Amino acid sequence: MKNYFRNWLHYFLYLCAVITLIVSAALLIPYIQSLIIKFGVSLAGRPLNVPVWIERFCDWSKHSIFIAIIFAGAGFLCCNHAFALRIRHEVAESIHTIDFKNFLKPVLILWGLLSIISFSLLRANFSYADDLHRAVEGGIVDSWGRYVAGFLSQLMNASPILSDISPLPQILALFILSVSTVVFINSLCGQIKPEEIKPVYFLCVIPLTLSPWFLENLSYKFDAPYMAISIFASITPFLFKFKSIPFSFFSVVGLLIMCTTYQASSGIYIMMTTTICFQMWKKGNASYKTIALFALRSAILFAITLGIYKIFLVDKGGSYMSTQALPVSAILPGIVHNVFTYGKTIYADCNLIWKIAIVLVALLFIIGNSYSLCHKHIASLVVSLLMLTTLFIFSFGAYIVLQKPLFSCRAVYGFGVFLAILSLDILNNQRNNSWKIGVCCIIILDWCFVSFASEYGNALTDQKRYTDFRGNILIQDLSELFPSKNKTDMKLQLQGNIGFSPVVQHDASIHPIIKRLVPIDIGEAGDGWTLFYLLEYYNWNTNHNANRDDKPAYQDFTKMNLPTLKSTYYHTIKSDGKNILIILYSHDK
Repeated sequence: MKNYFRNWLHYFLYLCAVITLIVSAALLIPYIQSLIIKFGVSLAGRPLNVPVWIERFCDWSKHSIFIAIIFAGAGFLCCNHAFALRIRHEVAESIHTIDFKNFLKPVLILWGLLSIISFSLLRANFSYADDLHRAVEGGIVDSWGRYVAGFLSQLMNASPILSDISPLPQILALFILSVSTVVFINSLCGQIKPEEIKPVYFLCVIPLTLSPWFLENLSYKFDAPYMAISIFASITPFLFKFKSIPFSFFSVVGLLIMCTTYQASSGIYIMMTTTICFQMWKKGNASYKTIALFALRSAILFAITLGIYKIFLVDKGGSYMSTQALPVSAILPGIVHNVFTYGKTIYADCNLIWKIAIVLVALLFIIGNSYSLCHKHIASLVVSLLMLTTLFIFSFGAYIVLQKPLFSCRAVYGFGVFLAILSLDILNNQRNNSWKIGVCCIIILDWCFVSFASEYGNALTDQKRYTDFRGNILIQDLSELFPSKNKTDMKLQLQGNIGFSPVVQHDASIHPIIKRLVPIDIGEAGDGWTLFYLLEYYNWNTNHNANRDDKPAYQDFTKMNLPTLKSTYYHTIKSDGKNILIILYSHDK
């Protein structure tokens, strides 16, 4: 009966693949496109932007081809072909070797630990960047080709329209990170039983889960779980690293999930591969051929999966970064520039104590591995230096080959994974005299990050209080000057911003990264959210005076001689009755 059902299922899946391919081809036919556009016009009751819709048809056609590939692949796995049977058998056998029950204890310990450390961040209840829009209008999270994130977010909210259900998503993100760290330790420490994971191993996971750079990801009320899933999906394949078929299967699936949740995790897979190759070389328990084959298999799987994503799923991107790769003629200088900028960004984010702790961890990694029992010290030193450099470069992931990569904190958390790999390697070198010194250095680095996590959550709370204060007095002045409820003919422009609260300014004098992490929610339009807070959260329904390509009649209010209606210590309001210019004063020290 089971085989009978599977036979019918694989024919059904093949049929779905054929139908999807037909739909994909139909979407590219001009006549079909015109019919759909006419139908859309009749439904909307207004003209549609034809070039935009034609571009959408092309995107939908590509997505349909990808869906057809998924149907065909699932249909093949359901059939009784010998190779399909082998794949099913080896994957199922590999999954059954994992004792999920024994994973529970270390996961729960880590979850509790991370929740306590992150308590100030959860308590802050800070609507971070995109959260402002989604809390008011229920926007989606599937931009930039993050379709899995979009689907899961609707499941999380039990609705296609999103709403603020925090801190549940952030708590779930911490649980996913806890699972990821146990998998991370197991993958890089050999097949140890979860109950044998020593508490000292938990020291190495703090940079992976709660590094200052990943704290921005945890700040997003809506996106945090899917950013955590991207880390989990990148690490999980290495549970099966020495079983070629399960490893290949979970690599493709995991990398696709990573690409369609949060692409900043793209470097984790490469770093894990590099680390495992280094471990095999260091221990001398594998031939050069075995190491090369593992590296080559991983590289091919990575390239194929990211190629599929690029061809069939990726969006064009937006203004603050580009999904376009560097041209071949400029790829080497482009990579050098991106890596150099990445390094400068990390360096500027760290204070002196962090820099010292990071340098000590890196030095102890080199020293510990220079005394390999299987290789000469000179060779071990050279390979260790090469390994350190390679890990750092690839910690930036696929962004190193983009024309316009993103350097925000949420995009460079691969550096935290880099530190976690170094820390775990130091802890594994227990035979070396540097082990105890290494543990001390790791504890210092971890405590820097743990204390900063609490400081950051409190900084968000204070900035929120300050933002509400500045917003209240501004709206009160505006409501007195413009009491009319009808503001549809008015346009508003902001100049300057409210700056940071005194607490955040103090924290920034100690930790420079604070100013990159804490957003300013009222100010001139940079990323758009600085105006959204004022116009939407306070129901001040005026139009935004935006300098955009679709608004050729734009006039900069700062260049107009508008009369001053009110001037205070915090702001100046100028207007001619229709055009409103608000000059904000930050008073930052």
